[in-house]
Order: sequence, then C-alpha cells, then structure tokens
Amino acid sequence: MDIALLSLRSKGGSGITALALWLVVSMLSTRAAGQTSSPPQTSPGVQRLQSECEHGKYASCSELGAEFANGFVVAKDEARAVGLLQKACDGGDARGCDDLGSMYSRGRGVAKDENRAFLLYQRSCDMEAAGDTFGVKVPRCYFELGFKYEDGLGVTKDETRSFAPFQKACDGGDVRGCVQLADKYANGRGAAKDDARALALYQLTCVSSEALGCNGLGLMYENGRGVVKDEIRAAALYQRACDAGYQGCGNLALAYQSGRGVAKDEDRAVALYGRACTLGSARDCSKLASMYENGQDVAKDEARAVALFQSACNLGEDEGCSSLDRLVALLQGACDAGSAHDCGSLGDVHAHGGLHGRGVAKDEARAVALYQRACKGGDAKGCAKLGSMYAAYGRSVTNPVRAVTFFQRACDAGDAKSCGDLGLMYARGSGVDKDSAHAVALYQRACDGGYTQDCVGLGSMYATGGSLAKDEAHAAVLYQRACDGGQALGCASLGDMYLNGGGVTKDEARASALYQRACEGGGDMLSDARSCINLGLMYASGRGVAKDDARAAALFQRACDRREAAACDSLGVMQQNGSGMAKDEAGAATLYQESCLLRSARGCTHLALMYASGRGVARDEARAAALYRIACDGGDALGCRSLGPAQGTAKAESETHTVTGKITSFTGPGEFVLTSGEKGKEESTTCSFDMTDAVLAAGGDNLSWIPPRGNPITIKRGQTVTVEFREVANKRIVVSVRIP
Repeated sequence: MDIALLSLRSKGGSGITALALWLVVSMLSTRAAGQTSSPPQTSPGVQRLQSECEHGKYASCSELGAEFANGFVVAKDEARAVGLLQKACDGGDARGCDDLGSMYSRGRGVAKDENRAFLLYQRSCDMEAAGDTFGVKVPRCYFELGFKYEDGLGVTKDETRSFAPFQKACDGGDVRGCVQLADKYANGRGAAKDDARALALYQLTCVSSEALGCNGLGLMYENGRGVVKDEIRAAALYQRACDAGYQGCGNLALAYQSGRGVAKDEDRAVALYGRACTLGSARDCSKLASMYENGQDVAKDEARAVALFQSACNLGEDEGCSSLDRLVALLQGACDAGSAHDCGSLGDVHAHGGLHGRGVAKDEARAVALYQRACKGGDAKGCAKLGSMYAAYGRSVTNPVRAVTFFQRACDAGDAKSCGDLGLMYARGSGVDKDSAHAVALYQRACDGGYTQDCVGLGSMYATGGSLAKDEAHAAVLYQRACDGGQALGCASLGDMYLNGGGVTKDEARASALYQRACEGGGDMLSDARSCINLGLMYASGRGVAKDDARAAALFQRACDRREAAACDSLGVMQQNGSGMAKDEAGAATLYQESCLLRSARGCTHLALMYASGRGVARDEARAAALYRIACDGGDALGCRSLGPAQGTAKAESETHTVTGKITSFTGPGEFVLTSGEKGKEESTTCSFDMTDAVLAAGGDNLSWIPPRGNPITIKRGQTVTVEFREVANKRIVVSVRIP
C-alpha cells in the first residue's frame, strides 16, 4: 500500500511566518489580539522600511512587500507588494525572490504564472547556495521547487529531480520537506524505497508542533512497515494528524468504518470523511459522495453527493468531475419529469458552481429558477434555499423582502432551519419590521423542530438576559437539547453552567464529562477545541477530576494542534515548568511564539520573558521590549507592566495598584468582586483576569487560574487575598494574586 502524499501547500503557504513575527516585532504593531478592524496608520517602523528601501536596502523592500501582501500593520495592497518584492529580488535579496515566487504561484497581485514562480524560487535558492543571503535561511524556496517538480507546475514533472530540493528544505529546517522525503522513501517515488528512512523521518516530523508526519507514521504502523503492526497506535496517530488539520482524518474515518484499531463507529466515520473533505482531501470528498449516492452507512442523498463530487472536482480530481457530470444529468432528467426535490438539488449545483472552470458553472439566475420550481412543487427545502439566495448580501438576486416570504413559507411547511433564518430577519429588521419577541419565538420554533444550532443561540440569549428575561434554568435545558442533538457548543455551554452552578446544581464532575464530550466530538459532532482547553485546565487544577498534569498537557496539545492560542500558551507554561511533560525551555519558547503568532497577548508576554532572560532562546532585550509592547497593546497587563516606566506613554498604563480584601462573589468568566475596608466603610472592587490567560469560567464558589509563571492556583469565595491590578479601559485587570 502506498503512503498517501500530504497536501501541504495550503498550510505551508498561509499563516504568519517567522519573518512576519520579526516584522511585527520590529514595527511594534499596535493591533489588539483578535482585532479585525482596519490596519493602523503608517507606523514609524513602516516609514523606516520605506526609507531604507528607497535608499537601496533591498532586504527592507522585501520586508515591506511582505507587509503589504499580508495587511497586518498596513492596508493590504498586493499589487504594491509585488512591486516591492520585484525591486528586492532585482536588488539581489533572496527573500524577495522567494516571496515574489509565492505571489506568482498563487496569482496574488499579479496574473498567476507557475513558470515565472518556478524561476523565482530557483533564483532564490541559487542565491542561498552561493551564500548571497546575508545569513538569512530561505528553506521555503527548496520546498517549493520540489513541489513544482513533483506536480509538474511551471516545469516538466520529474519526481526524481524533486528529491534534492526536498532534502535541502529538510536540512534547512522546513518540516514539510522532511515529510515529502519520508513519502518518497515510503513509496519509492524519486528515491529507492527505504522503510527505515521513511519511518525515521515520519517520527521526526510527527513530534513537531504541527504533527505533519503523523499520518504517514500511522500508515507505517497500520501496515507493519519498519515497525511491528499496531492498528491501535495507527489510529491514535491518525487522530493527532486529524486534530492538526491534515490528511489523517480520512484514514481515521476508514479505521472507524472498518473497526480497525478503534471500535467500529459508522457515524463518526462519516463525520471524519466530511472533515477530511473540508480540509482539502479530494479522495475523501469522492468517498463520502459515493456513500451518499449509494446510501452506504448514511441515508441516501443525491444532492449531498452532487455537492461533494463538486468539491472533489474543484480540488482537481478528474473522477470527481466525471461523477458530477453523471449525477447532474440524472438530476436534470428527474427535474424535467416533475421531481421538485431534484429541481432543488440541481439548483444547489448552479448556486455554488465549480472553481477554476471545473464542474458546473455558477449561475445564480438558473439556481433561483430551479429553486422556484422546487418550491412551487411543494419542496420546503426549495423554498428555504430560495429564501437563502434572496437573503444573502451581495448576490445579484439579493432581495430581503422576498427572502422573508420564502423563509415563512418553508417554516410553515415544517423546515426548522428556515424558522431560525426567519427569526434572524426579524431580529435584524431585514425585509420586515424589527420584532425581537417574534424573533425569539421563531428561534424556539426552530429549536423545537430539531434544528439544535438555534437551541444553542437561544440558550445564550436566556443565559445572558440581553433581549429577554434572564432564565439560566431554561438556558440549561436548551443547552442540553443542543448537546443531545450533536452540538459541541451546547455541551460546552452546559459544562460552563455545571462548573459555575448557574441554572443547575453545581457539579464539577458533570462539567468535566461535558467538556470531554465536546472535546472528543464523534458522530455528527465536531470536536470543540475550547472544551479541550477547559478540560485541560480542570486536570491541571484538579477541579472535578483527579489532578493529572500529563493529561492536561495532552489536552492542551490537542487544542494547540487546532491552532488555539491559549492552548499553545498553556502548554508552553507546562513545558517550561516540566509539569506533566519533560522540561524544555526551548520547546516552551516555540510554543509561546506560536501562541503569539495566533494573536495571544499573553503568549507574546511569555515569549518576551524568555528573550529578556535568555531562557530557551538567545537573550535579546530589544526583541523582548518589542514583544512586551505588542502584548501591552493587546491588553495583557503583565506585558504593560514589564515595559517599565521608560516606555513613554506606556508609563501610566503600566502602573499597578494593590488591594487586600475578601472575595465576596464571582460575577462572570474570570471576574470576581473583592471587598476591602473597615466595617461600615467597605469598598467593592471588581477585578478581571486577562482572558488571554488560561482561566476557567467562574460564577460559583471558586475560580482557577494559570498565572504567567508558576503553577495553577484556585481562589475561593470568602477567601482573603492580595490582588495587584492595572487599570485598562475602565477595568481592573489582575496582574498577580497572593494568598496569605
């Protein structure tokens, strides 16, 4: 059995790179964690790069081009980025040639041109080989060259010639290159087949933070190649690869479908095939499409099959395209023969269309006509889809008034989701007069009708009491219904309520079980990474479960693999302290960096602390100061405090205050009230933890917190504590807590 090649292009070419981190650090970005507003005005750092570029410092042209391409600290302008990168490349900057190759390969800011991209990657690699990169490593060019040879993009396909650049990429620290080498050794393509070398490379790349090699390693264990055959171990490796967003989901699905290495679970297999398809596996899109077409392990659904074959076709699978053509012809015949349902399914095909000219061309007018036929023929789903077409903003057929009409018709015909969609129209006042009460009634109708996603939303409304009377007990009922209906967020929200004792009797063991269910997923329920974090925090602090640092670390790892910033940061704390895993300060620094790149202000602070002390990284006070600034601008109290009084305007923001008093109540997630002063002259202070910290939701009798340094602590109602806090946007953000 061949080891399936990983599709790494999308993951490798996206996200914030180490270069981007350096740019963000050097320019002292002022964005807040998670902020989605427009980029700030030109910063001094950008102005410096512009000046240096104009005066012939081509590395600065490259850095500035990367900023305009990504739009982190300047307004995104891909055409301008191309011009700057071209100038950098022409001036002899290897990074500029490399990034420009990426722009041509993806058609960003310039017409897509794979041959031009290949030549630019080749030029970048030639510069590095000649030592003309001023000490800057550019391993990506080697990986991209290897891929071009492997797939025949911009150059004649040659799997043998792809080997050398992949080897160079791997030697330069690009894990993707190592995985491609492992695939070559495993399959004997472009290199002599060598299971021992493949195994060693898969093992090396599986233990990396991104778990790239786990899928290939799982296949080695499943087939007993180079190791003793172990299907249980294989399934665990597929799980890790899947959690990290790679090809392992399809192989894990097959394991659940066949019962190899795990208990047979056809529902979970279907969900995993769906995740694999969403992550870009054409093979698994086609596999799931065939299952829906034939009714294998799922209810027969030709419309779903058509959509999945279209996805496979979009991803470049010719077999998916041919299967799509065959099914579309069948649907057209059935629609012409009077099948309202099949008219609606055919409308789906035209509503979405194919990508890059593959499959069926997108035609919204044709889709509307087909949905109208379906709706008139009595198909409630056809009315619902017609409503969605009219409701969608920016479509050529957008018409909110007509959307309301067709959502109402579908809702009256028993389509629960349409009741919720209609509720949203009333809540927003779109196409109809705003009516919050009627919106709530429609959400309830959707929930009662089995559309459990609206049970979650309605539960949140009752839990917070925003637009209706607060009723936590009813919220808990709705969350339970959503959880039972396969909504991970329903399980997670109900877990919060049991943890805090809101609307239900406080039960931390029950909370942990609900977080466990949401974290694991299964069936139609997708895993909720935030629940993995909460469960990890419970194991770290011993709340509701026996304290188990190793289990906590494993849960943080799982969520970090899903790119949850708080999880990467918490895992870094445990690795730095040697809690539940081997102490490794360099590894901790890497995790803090990933957390910072994912826009966690606290992760940036932790990384700054490492640079300031030289622990796990070379000491670099300038970089530490820049990271503190990013963290402070992101709202992290410790980051602001660490800036010190010499940081200009940061001085006032960095000042802290101390108060000693008794905790009288917990008023929300990460928030508590401290009462101090003499009897009759008491003063109340509401304190909040920075929610980029790993903080368990509070509201009952206690709250657990993983501080920036040290082990988790738990504070309780009635306890006397000394709290150091900082004023941030009218909030008192906790810096430290001391328990006498």
